[in-house]
Amino acid sequence: MRKEVAIVNCKAWTPEGIVDAVGIREGRVVSIGEEREVISDLEDPKIVNLGGLWLLPGLHDCHIHLPSYGIRRLLWTDLRGCKTVSEVISRLSRRKKENVIIGYGFGELDRLPTRSDLDGVSKEKPVVAVRVCGHLSVLNSKAMEITGLYSEKGIVRLDVSRVTSRLPPPSREDLRRAYEYVFSNLIEKGIVAVNYMANTSLFPRDLEVLSEIKPPVRIRVYVPFSNEVPKSNGPFEIKGVKVILDGSLGARTAFLKEEYSDDPGNKGTLYLGEDELREIRKSYDGQMAVHAIGDGAIEIAVEVLRGRDRIEHFSLPSEDSIELASKKKIIASIQPQFVSSDYWIPKRLGARGKMAYPFKKMLDAGIIMCSGSDAPIEEIDPMRGIEILMEKGLTFEEALRTYTLNGAYATFEERERGEIEVGKLADMTISKSPLGRTIGTVVGGEFHIKGGVLPHSESPLRLL
Repeated sequence: MRKEVAIVNCKAWTPEGIVDAVGIREGRVVSIGEEREVISDLEDPKIVNLGGLWLLPGLHDCHIHLPSYGIRRLLWTDLRGCKTVSEVISRLSRRKKENVIIGYGFGELDRLPTRSDLDGVSKEKPVVAVRVCGHLSVLNSKAMEITGLYSEKGIVRLDVSRVTSRLPPPSREDLRRAYEYVFSNLIEKGIVAVNYMANTSLFPRDLEVLSEIKPPVRIRVYVPFSNEVPKSNGPFEIKGVKVILDGSLGARTAFLKEEYSDDPGNKGTLYLGEDELREIRKSYDGQMAVHAIGDGAIEIAVEVLRGRDRIEHFSLPSEDSIELASKKKIIASIQPQFVSSDYWIPKRLGARGKMAYPFKKMLDAGIIMCSGSDAPIEEIDPMRGIEILMEKGLTFEEALRTYTLNGAYATFEERERGEIEVGKLADMTISKSPLGRTIGTVVGGEFHIKGGVLPHSESPLRLL
């Protein structure tokens, strides 16, 4: 890559307003403004004409499960869109040749599948059907035998990684393919940096494979909590540990202060008590990322966590929890697309459903929010996330910030990244309009365009 690059004929979104050129030297922004001025600030730049495209501050995905996205798309059976159990069984039956048959993504069906339903697919091979939220799985008899997870109907209300970790794992080559698949999607969606919530069932093999790859995005990793946290290695940085406190609203395992409206007597599942979480917080010096969705789980998390710790999801906070999180400067790592996909909230929560995803109230209270997809639970689509945040009352600038500067803040890098600003790393998203289709990225001054060709250009983009 050339040490100096001048990006011209663009609309760059900077703290100083919209400018038409950006100068880059050794991976950092050194000049912004008019084309002539930017070029004159450089010695011998490679000039890249964007043909009027937009340059946004680089978009972040602040909660993603990297190889899991590829594994589910490439190796597992897609159950999204199924309306009945018979549809689920039909799709799983098409994969009978596989040694392990796993399907994912079913939502509200005519009823929950059972062990006997999946035994109808195969009795000799493990068969697992995973709900879209990843917090409820149905196992056939063979899968229960192999995993040691038994229930009368085969229904297991655990994070899916606690199920798949007991099944034969994907090969290193499958992991590599999964990474390549997700990286291609990240480039297409304009993502320059991700916060990878490491999968318990793949860790640490996932990081071993990742260390052998040159990724096109900046990767910040949160690893499952243990006594030994691995060190950063080449293409990724370890930023903290993650802890799962409760489940999901869809599976009725998010921990609530009051019972579910459609499941009397059930308040969900709390995987760790307050005292246990407090002991973990005391034993670890770095940043913690705690999965908490229900109001009961969030209440525990905000009591225990410290400033600039993270609560992942923060779906159903009470007003008291919002106030305390703001006072303690706890970061809310949100997934805007949950708003549209959690269509079952009125059924699960009744009148309390109006309290879910109060992003405007959280913003007004002073909580720093960073946004992500939770892919593969949702698709990688930051522009759709921005649209949803705007529907919830945020301005475009406020919504964009949750994917840019706040994303950098969430990993203590706001002085290095998050804006197109002189002195900061040259991390930018190329798009057709501020809220339009993304074309690719610039990461540290290096261009990543799917297919290598800009829309207005006939030849691949090469910086030599």
